Amino acid sequence: MSSALTKRVVLTSEPRDRPYELRDAQVRGLILRVQPSGHKAWIVTWAHGKRRTLGSVEHLTLDQARDQARQAVAEYVQSGLPTLAKSMPTSCTLETLLNEHFEPWAIAELKGGRQYPDRIRSVFPWLLRRQIIEIDAPTMERWWRGRVTGPDAVTKANAARDFACLRSALSRAVRKLSRQADISKVELLTWAVRYSTGLMPRSESCGRS
Repeated sequence: MSSALTKRVVLTSEPRDRPYELRDAQVRGLILRVQPSGHKAWIVTWAHGKRRTLGSVEHLTLDQARDQARQAVAEYVQSGLPTLAKSMPTSCTLETLLNEHFEPWAIAELKGGRQYPDRIRSVFPWLLRRQIIEIDAPTMERWWRGRVTGPDAVTKANAARDFACLRSALSRAVRKLSRQADISKVELLTWAVRYSTGLMPRSESCGRS
C-alpha cells in the first residue's frame, strides 16, 4: 500500500523488529526503507525485482530522492535501463569504486556504514589507484604476510577484519562486472584469497577492532 510520504513521516517512522518499506504514492518507484537499527534509506524500483539504493535520509532529502527516482524511472521508460543500474567499466579503480559505488551503498544500508570505506582507505592506500581487476590473490597474499608478520604487525583477527572490509567492496564490483562478457577478469577479486590461503577466518566480518 502506498501513501504520500512527507518530511514528518520520514522523520517519525520508527524501527521495528524487521526491516520494512513505505512506498511513496506521489512518485512512482520511490521507497523509504527503515532498518531495525533505525537507519533509513531511499530506494528506487523500476521493474519487478529491479531496485537500487539512492542514499540515506541523512544525505538525501525527500525532494531530492523524488527527483532521483523520477529520473531513474524516466530513463527506464526511455531506454530500458536507468543510468544508476549500468555496470561499472572494467577500468574502475578501487578509489572510484569506493567513492561512487561502495560508500553510498554502505552508508545507506549498513549501521555505521561510513567506517567501512574509511577503513579501506586507511589500511589499503597503496591500492586506491589500482584497477580493481588487478587486485588478485597473489597481491592479497603478499599484503596478508606483511600485515601479520611485518614490523607493524597486527593480530590475524584485526587483519581479517581489514580484509573483510575490502572483500565487501570488491564483492559489489564482482556483482556488477560479472554481467559483462569476460568473467575471468573478476573471478579472483574476492574469494580466491579467502579460500586458497587458509589464513583468513571465514567467519570474520568488517568492523572496528
